[in-house]
Amino acid sequence: YNLGLIHDKLGSYPEAISAFTKSLELRKAMLGRNHPDIACLYYNIGVLQMEQQHLDEASTSFSEALRIRYHAVGNQLNDDRVIKTLEKLASLYKAKGNIR
Repeated sequence: YNLGLIHDKLGSYPEAISAFTKSLELRKAMLGRNHPDIACLYYNIGVLQMEQQHLDEASTSFSEALRIRYHAVGNQLNDDRVIKTLEKLASLYKAKGNIR
């Protein structure tokens, strides 16, 4: 995870995505696929994918982060992390031309 943050700060986005993805797989094995830390990693990967214009992949990452976060708070839409993820998805859809 920390290696991903370092690569992100250096602007090495492909390396950051790779490091976050490795961390994601390790943490899923340790924590399970629905843990809030997993949602955070999916969100961070989505941000980097979006910056690299990998919009379809980013959509998948943000959607998975949203799924985990939404269920973690009892299917409430008024949670800050759920709202933040929804805002990022809206921004992504706008970038894809799906929203004007």
